[in-house]
Amino acid sequence: MKLFNVLRLPALLAAALLAPAVLVEAEHTSNWAVLVCTSRFWFNYRHLANVLSIYRTVKRLGIPDSQIILMLPDDMACNPRNAFPGTVYSNADRAVDLYGDNIEVDYRGYEVTVENFIRLLTDRVGEEMPRSKRLLTDDRSNILVYMTGHGGNEFLKFQDAEEIGAFDLADAFEQMWEKKRYHEILFMIDTCQANTMYSKLYSPNIIATGSSKLDQSSYSHHADNDVGVAVIDRYTYYNLEFLETEVRDPSSKKTVGDLFDSYTYDKIHSDAGVRYDLFPGGEDAARSRLVTDFFGNVQNVEVDGSKNTTLEEDLLSLSRSIAALRQRTDEEEEAAAAENKTETTKSNPAAKKRIQFAKPLTDDNWWTKKIFGASALAAVDLINVQFLPLREINLNSRPIVKRAIAFSCDGELAVAADDSVHVFVPEFPDLASRREDSRKPSSSQHQNGTDNASSEEDEDNAYEDYRRNTRAQYSEGSKHMPVSFPPLDPRVNKELFSAAGLPFPYDTTAGQPGLGSDDEDDADDVDDEDKYSVDDEDSDLFDSEDEEGGGTSGAANRPFGAGYGPITGVGSSMNHVVRVVWSPSGLGINRRPILAVLTGAGMVAMYGDGSTAANIFLSANDNMLQRRELGSWIVLWGVGERLVVPGQQTELSENIQGLAWARGIGPGQALLATINDLKEVAIISIQTVFASDDLKGKGSGSIMSEPRESVVWLVREIDRFKADGPHPKPNIADPDFVPCGTSFGLNWSPWVQTKTSRTCLLSYVDRNYVGFRRITIPEPWIRGELPKLTIDKQDAAGRCLHLSTDAFVEFEDAVTKREQAVSCRGLIVTGFHLKNFEVDITGTSTYDRNPHHTNECGTTYLDELYNKPSENPIVDLFIHPPDPLNSTTAPIYTLIRMSATASNSDWYETNVSNANGDGAITNASTTTADRPQWARDIAEKLEISIPADMRFKHAFGGGGEESDSDDGSAINDDDSDLDDMDDSDSDSDNATAALTVPDIPEIHPHRFRLHGLSASPGGGSSVVIVSNHSTQHPERGGWHTVRSSVLFAYKPRRHRLRPGSQQQDEPIDTRPLLARPGSQPLTTEAQLFEWLYGGGPEVPGINISNRTTTDDISPPSSHLQKSLRDLRAIFAPAVERQTCDLCGARMTKSRPLTAASKSTKGKGATTTTMLSGCDKGHFFGTCATSGLAIQIPGITRSCGACGLRTINAEKLAEKMPEMKEEILREMRDGVCGGCGGKFLN
Repeated sequence: MKLFNVLRLPALLAAALLAPAVLVEAEHTSNWAVLVCTSRFWFNYRHLANVLSIYRTVKRLGIPDSQIILMLPDDMACNPRNAFPGTVYSNADRAVDLYGDNIEVDYRGYEVTVENFIRLLTDRVGEEMPRSKRLLTDDRSNILVYMTGHGGNEFLKFQDAEEIGAFDLADAFEQMWEKKRYHEILFMIDTCQANTMYSKLYSPNIIATGSSKLDQSSYSHHADNDVGVAVIDRYTYYNLEFLETEVRDPSSKKTVGDLFDSYTYDKIHSDAGVRYDLFPGGEDAARSRLVTDFFGNVQNVEVDGSKNTTLEEDLLSLSRSIAALRQRTDEEEEAAAAENKTETTKSNPAAKKRIQFAKPLTDDNWWTKKIFGASALAAVDLINVQFLPLREINLNSRPIVKRAIAFSCDGELAVAADDSVHVFVPEFPDLASRREDSRKPSSSQHQNGTDNASSEEDEDNAYEDYRRNTRAQYSEGSKHMPVSFPPLDPRVNKELFSAAGLPFPYDTTAGQPGLGSDDEDDADDVDDEDKYSVDDEDSDLFDSEDEEGGGTSGAANRPFGAGYGPITGVGSSMNHVVRVVWSPSGLGINRRPILAVLTGAGMVAMYGDGSTAANIFLSANDNMLQRRELGSWIVLWGVGERLVVPGQQTELSENIQGLAWARGIGPGQALLATINDLKEVAIISIQTVFASDDLKGKGSGSIMSEPRESVVWLVREIDRFKADGPHPKPNIADPDFVPCGTSFGLNWSPWVQTKTSRTCLLSYVDRNYVGFRRITIPEPWIRGELPKLTIDKQDAAGRCLHLSTDAFVEFEDAVTKREQAVSCRGLIVTGFHLKNFEVDITGTSTYDRNPHHTNECGTTYLDELYNKPSENPIVDLFIHPPDPLNSTTAPIYTLIRMSATASNSDWYETNVSNANGDGAITNASTTTADRPQWARDIAEKLEISIPADMRFKHAFGGGGEESDSDDGSAINDDDSDLDDMDDSDSDSDNATAALTVPDIPEIHPHRFRLHGLSASPGGGSSVVIVSNHSTQHPERGGWHTVRSSVLFAYKPRRHRLRPGSQQQDEPIDTRPLLARPGSQPLTTEAQLFEWLYGGGPEVPGINISNRTTTDDISPPSSHLQKSLRDLRAIFAPAVERQTCDLCGARMTKSRPLTAASKSTKGKGATTTTMLSGCDKGHFFGTCATSGLAIQIPGITRSCGACGLRTINAEKLAEKMPEMKEEILREMRDGVCGGCGGKFLN
């Protein structure tokens, strides 16, 4: 205690003596300017003039070129379209040449990138970088950062090739603050929705201003007719007007507040914004700063020598006192060591080390020993962390139909087998945990004296590393669902009739014909309910004890036929899987999509989460979020065969032969189209609403005691029409008879929405005819009510052409406005070749379907001279998302054909490489290097050749009776036999012997059957399912030998470098997934999947850490953003008046969940989650949507994309009873307030 008191005095003296020094250092000593133009091309002339105007002004006010960083992506002065070569003007009178002779451009042309800009700010550049391209600032430097270009909501484009986000900019400024690279910053930006770019800033000492608020454009001021384009923007023009007229020299006393007061809507034509809250002292202190503190050079810097001399003397005296205390302490410890010669005294040197005063870090080593915060992750380079890769998945099953694989809107994957379906759920990384791990010093940074890990810990770590490196995406959490047997109980739809207030048809039915009908007494003794009864233990959809299977619920009643077919009408088929289709987002519980499975029995079953709580696995790997589990999946309802839905008036049950989901309409709303064997297309309305459940929560270990809410499905057929073309029904005995039929003929175009209605086209396929029927829904469609849907009596468009079996139509996910109508493009797959089309959606024209024979329209046979089809049928196709900045004459597509062998090259076809040209439908990708990864893998396998006599090796090629192992069927076999043969031929003796051996022809042992192709939600990744077969041996194995493989293609993600790394990034396409007219917005899960595997941009709220106050939420769409902003406004009064449930004190405090004390060196960290606390120090988690403290366990839902938690809607409604209905309406199936992601059930 005495020693502590002695040491405490010098510390207090030091604080007192250093206080004046801090005040002296508070003034800045240098001014710098970073002026950035982000637009190239001649029509963006004004953006270059904006920057050069500011450049001229800061030079006029005294900032030298050595302290100005000028970034110009294009040279307008030397552009051949410049009528005044070598000059750039910002005014039509051309009084001042901004380019002139005295201009120094530091970054020019393609040097102007997001990476170089952030590297400039953070000084993360190599030693080879010249000083003229570096921002050599320190903690006494004021910086003006001016940016102009094309932007939007929280992004600014760089040269139409990439973008910088608001989070990127915010974290770059935070790095600068942590590295003491600035004293104060004035951030100015002139672009559309400019104010959103500074909305995420969180570093201190920043004043920010922008030209326009959210959803507002930034306008040009005027144009020069001789130049031919606009020459300056309004915001920059009036800033310059103030600087030229009011700030005439560096001694001007005009303040920043005066500058901001000059902004008016009448002049700028937008709402210019200013942000003061980051500045010490708030608005008053920020407004009092002189304009020349940022636009001019530092003037009249004086050093008070007497004060510095006194300070030096005081510090010298203080250091002597401290030295004396150190010597005294050392002497006392040496005396104690001499008296006690024990093991304990031998450890005193370590104690001595602990109480020694730490050396201050110098400027040279301060940054290298500082732990990087979260802001260092979101600038140019995140730390290189490994995410789950997309690897091949081997299945012990094989599809027997085309189009057997499908991505959902959230990245889930459904794969059809013969009588079952595989469903794979993606795992997403916990980026918050990865940030925390990245802050921890590595073992190489540990100082002397730290203990090494034990051998057991080393073994555990080695195992975890091995497991982490061998795991892949979709490797865990999958579900294999038999869907063919046992067949569905018709009573699965009973709840649909109860919700509609209608009697269930099978309540009065005598039961299944043929069962017990021979014995009337037995039939009388059993009531209707018992005829369909099942044991409670067997009533679950899936067997929870069997990870691989389970089946549909219901009694073991066999399907007995449906429809009017000669066979299917009296007895069902083998009930194989025909098609798997995901619904649009927002339909199921927690806005999850549901899966529709069409089987050969003519029945469609809908699979998805039930109302009961699901098991949520903890993270299956380090730094992974909780994994969604499919144990709660049930058969929600069905249609077809005996599965009747409300609104259907059919004497016999239908045999469904095709289905299609309409594009997304709204949360809990969807339309489904089905077609039966009579060519009748039924339109079914599907909605989900919520109903109170009076039952208490049950289950072992449950702490829930409040009433829960159940999801009620409102399903009803609205209308139907006859989908028959102009061609008469053929006679099977006709010599010209050609088989025709498809289960993939229905498809919906994108919606065209107006204030009063939304309209789309529904395509269908008949014999040698493709028709397009217009469907309109009046707006708004109120949830819970039936839509007033209208279907045109005639086709809006139609096309006669030769079609073979399994023809289908694909629409491009975009619409095009042409004069008075809106049209949509697409492709018709005739079976063997493609036909592109474009049809009007909103027009009033109709197609006259005059009945005629196929001979009259020339579609009876294929015109091979004109079409030149392949003999390899097309299996699947997807259309790439169109680029709104680069239009093509035809949709950009990728397709696969059925068979891939060494002798045919058309099994893979795309016109992606022609996207910048005419977009012609050709096999543009002729080289293997241009193909996706799965196509390259197949091509490499097909190129393998072996001597013909090796075909007798029974196990080679994976096609014989003994080739039933997983290794034999995998796409990436090692072909060890082939390698051994090649090695043996390398000997000289063998070479000599080869002269006497006759030539043996070589064969290709592998061929592939391709079963399906699908693109990820954003189109950046793709997946294909294939099966490997032998070219030499027939397949004689049974069902237990069939195998297939799921192969992926992906794009590289921007790699993040560890601090100090000199490795350069590979250039990749980082353009955002731009919105297209008529396209569906991507869900947060889809955006995250595209960032991981599709080369997509980072996801706000997930990749980039929000400093979560709830004001920093960045949902993926403006609609969600507005909805969540309204909710935060609703809960603002509740947040203000909330009290602690433990002590009753006011909840007035907040702190980061993982924040360290600011006084702890090297551990300052930004976070993504905040804690709410009371005045007495009780802290709780914070609801991501409302901002309320989470004070009761078991009342929250966890986001599956970012991991943040949100209080249940019922509990939030209790906080605001006066707005209960509005809260429940907005939040019952809402999304996460942190990222816009979906909750885990």
